[in-house]
Amino acid sequence: MLILLFSVNVTAQQTDNYQSYFAEAYRLYPNIPRGVLEATAWSASHMNNLANEQKADGEKEPMPEHFGIFALVENGRGYFKNNLLTVCQLSGITPEQFKKDVRLQILAVAKFLSREAHAQNLPASTTPESFSKVLEKLSNIPDDGSAINKYAHSLYTYDIYDNLKRGFRSPRLTQQPRNVQLDRIYAPQTLRTLSAPGVQIDYQQDRIRANGAILKANTSNTANSSNNNARTESTNDVNAIQSADYPPALWDQANTGNFTVGRGGVAITNVTVHTTQGNYAGTISWFNNPSANVSAHYVIRSSDGQVTQMVLEKDRAWHVYNNNSYTIGIEHEGWVSDASWYTNAMYNSSAALVRDICRDNNIDRTKCYKGSSSSGVVVLPREVRIKGHQHYPDNNHTDPGINWNWPKYYNLINPPTALTVMSFAVKDQSTGLAVASAAVTITQPNGT
Repeated sequence: MLILLFSVNVTAQQTDNYQSYFAEAYRLYPNIPRGVLEATAWSASHMNNLANEQKADGEKEPMPEHFGIFALVENGRGYFKNNLLTVCQLSGITPEQFKKDVRLQILAVAKFLSREAHAQNLPASTTPESFSKVLEKLSNIPDDGSAINKYAHSLYTYDIYDNLKRGFRSPRLTQQPRNVQLDRIYAPQTLRTLSAPGVQIDYQQDRIRANGAILKANTSNTANSSNNNARTESTNDVNAIQSADYPPALWDQANTGNFTVGRGGVAITNVTVHTTQGNYAGTISWFNNPSANVSAHYVIRSSDGQVTQMVLEKDRAWHVYNNNSYTIGIEHEGWVSDASWYTNAMYNSSAALVRDICRDNNIDRTKCYKGSSSSGVVVLPREVRIKGHQHYPDNNHTDPGINWNWPKYYNLINPPTALTVMSFAVKDQSTGLAVASAAVTITQPNGT
């Protein structure tokens, strides 16, 4: 991430039986709905036992470390809740014991959630939909009552419920899809924002699908065209806060103490790819921490490619040190050490965003790096316009790291010239606001 040089270790767990640990937790704490624990762990870490090692590199408040399969925080740096300490104290174990033992992690988190459910007077047998306020208590996001962090809490729980509903598969266990009624958890407008749908562009069928409605594609422009006019379609099913620079994105401004207004006349010439080293909701919340001294222009969700803009492109986000004045920073949810966070939805969404940035700023998108991935700092010339944090001088960050597929990313940013390029917005008829669509998925003639 823009935060610091991270080395994320995943403890060896070949002998762990995750399925039996979760089963034990449900036996001990039957008031927890089945599947919730697994979905919470998957949303937090993709079932990896995180053991972060970080080196401060000059930022005032680097992103807090996350530990265990639930990605709990031991030191929230005066902003995030120290939820690891709270969970450990309740179970009478030390942080060191917690970090080393996945079984203890699952049982300790289950005990915490069970206690919170009792405190909220939930019935002994409850539904997943009734558990959202309990799950919010596990989150490291501050309970400060601010609108921003209320929204971040909703993002945190939505990701859990979305994974519970869709199911997931990992080397350690498989979670089958479960019936979850999201409209029983979130108000309609909130749910539309949280689940802002991906926009799928299918070049073979010459059509666009947005929120279930098929929209006719505008095929007048080719991939090399610099005159892509935005189109507007309407549907009553969408409503969200529109990004000022990129209509498919949500808008949630970072704290004004974490970026600089204006660029001092310096032109935007480069795009920087980052990895958050944390989750989507937590990153959005952290950029609103007035003491963080860090930000990025955009944050992209792993599961579906939803985009949140946090700093206007005309302003200077603080994400790549001495190179901030001429760059736009894009954060990608996940951890450098785990390739599973870099989903097709994320790649497609990020590539569509980069195409838009390049068009608006006359950046040659063929100058995107397309070489081999690496795990260290490899400085590339400034003339390589789209590259990772690890490719800049005066820097010791290593994101997006060895697992980022640069040739794939290049090809998404630079598809065959026969393909059509679209720019459009979808509006709610009742409000006039554009839908904050999560992603643009590019379907090439070969189906990739």
